[in-house]
Amino acid sequence: MAAAFRTQLLIFSAIGIGFAAVVIWNFYWPVDSMFDVTGYPLGRDFANVWSAPQIAAHAGAAALFDFSFYQQQVARLFRPTIAPLMWSYPPNMLLLVWPFGRMPYWVAFAVWTLAGSCLYAAIVLARVPRQDRRSSAVFLAIAPASIVNVVVGQNGFFTGALMLGGVACLDKRPWLSGILFGLLSVKPQLGLLVPVALVAIGAWPAIASAVLTAAALAAASLALWGMAPWQDWISRVGPATYQLVADYRGFHGYMMPSVFASLRDAGIAPEIAAIGQTIVSLAVIVVTAVLFRRTADVALRALILASGTLLVSPYSFNYDLTALTGAMLWLMTSPQRLDGRELAACGAAWVLPMAIYVINGLHTGLAAWFIGAVYMIAVMRIRQQRRSLDRPSADLKSGFRAD
Repeated sequence: MAAAFRTQLLIFSAIGIGFAAVVIWNFYWPVDSMFDVTGYPLGRDFANVWSAPQIAAHAGAAALFDFSFYQQQVARLFRPTIAPLMWSYPPNMLLLVWPFGRMPYWVAFAVWTLAGSCLYAAIVLARVPRQDRRSSAVFLAIAPASIVNVVVGQNGFFTGALMLGGVACLDKRPWLSGILFGLLSVKPQLGLLVPVALVAIGAWPAIASAVLTAAALAAASLALWGMAPWQDWISRVGPATYQLVADYRGFHGYMMPSVFASLRDAGIAPEIAAIGQTIVSLAVIVVTAVLFRRTADVALRALILASGTLLVSPYSFNYDLTALTGAMLWLMTSPQRLDGRELAACGAAWVLPMAIYVINGLHTGLAAWFIGAVYMIAVMRIRQQRRSLDRPSADLKSGFRAD
């Protein structure tokens, strides 16, 4: 990594830390040993990870999707005045988080954070040139996407590791790649582009492995808890999630970078925002299908998949930007230099996980545009690669004709 890029990354991270300080002070600052200023437990979203296995063990997995009962049980585990929480994950996620409900809260939170961040860092740094790994590790540690996952106790480290690891293993270890992609089925909105990308390049071993992994998770959850939790997840969480975004009220709106949320943030009616989201989603699916097979560059594949996923899914949050952060770091440490516009776009996306609270709070509707700019970097670079590969062939043909 050139010294200029290290300086720029340091500046981007410093800006992100500045935003983080303001956000943490206003929304996440502790008032005692367990709760923050807004009435949530410290490690906010991790409270779901810790509570859900205990509630499921006590009342069954279907109880997680009875919103009022779930809130009552969470209040029982913490305190009666706890702010509202909701379990929105499919039943197969419960299989992966079950051990955390068996630990004391702070022990579970520490294990969750350390395991996720170490796994994420190991996968990202494995593809960084050796001479850049120390500085890259520092930048990953202070990246806004990392900070927000630590503060809110979310699963972005794990999902980022699964997506980036799946891309990195795709050519040499397709079965392992498929397992990693299959595990993303616990958060299906982050796997929407994976089938498109894998079919586009004909990665049949990875596809088979992903299908088997996802099917095994689903089958295990069915064997343990039956069909009722899946039925409740589909019938209750889906409509509640759509209404949450369509109404665009509450704290969650500050954290959403999707096209749908950005259009709602700008004051667009939900019906029109849904049309806009559909148009962008279809366009990204088509472009990804065409371009993913035109490059074997892992950094560009990761970049187009990570940014494209955030554009395709109407339901995403700032903590889901960890995969994009890792992909951008791969690009910045690659032999090809970024020009000024590319660096500015990456800088905006790097800062976005913390800056989004202000960007969305001011109702600018810009969050999705920042992600779209990074997606276009991947698109343009893949096209440039293709032209540079085609040019020697064209020159060779014209040379034969001249002879």
